[in-house]
Amino acid sequence: MWLVATGVHLLIWLIMCAVTLSLNHSPFFIWPLIGGAVIVVPWWLAVRGRSKERVTRS
Repeated sequence: MWLVATGVHLLIWLIMCAVTLSLNHSPFFIWPLIGGAVIVVPWWLAVRGRSKERVTRS
C-alpha cells in the first residue's frame, strides 16, 4: 500500500510537470517514499521470521 501511495504521488507530480512544461515543482512524492520506508522496512524485518515460526510449529 505504501508503494502504491508513493506511485500515485509520483504520477500526480509528473502530470503537474507535463501540464506546466516545467520540472520546478517540489518533488513531494519523495516524502511518503522515505517516511514509508522508515516505518515499513523495520516492521517487515521484525515480522519476517515470525511467520516462518508459525508454519514450522503447526
